[in-house]
Amino acid sequence: PDVVLLDINMPRMNGIEVLKDIKQIDPSIAVIMVTANEQITLAAEALTAGAFAYVPKPFDFRYLDHMLASILDRPSQQRR
Repeated sequence: PDVVLLDINMPRMNGIEVLKDIKQIDPSIAVIMVTANEQITLAAEALTAGAFAYVPKPFDFRYLDHMLASILDRPSQQRR
């Protein structure tokens, strides 16, 4: 995939752990973290771990659309 929307709070594994696993498999995959938790420390941790963006829920679909457009408009060599 070019983009993954990933929630931080999941049943067995937190999203930061999944993000790190995704980045080990393919660093070019853009991951947008979404969460209802608006802690600044979580946002900073996600971005440090390689997230493209951090979007609090409920999110504005126009903002999400802007994030997706900026990812998909990148040259393909940056995505792969």
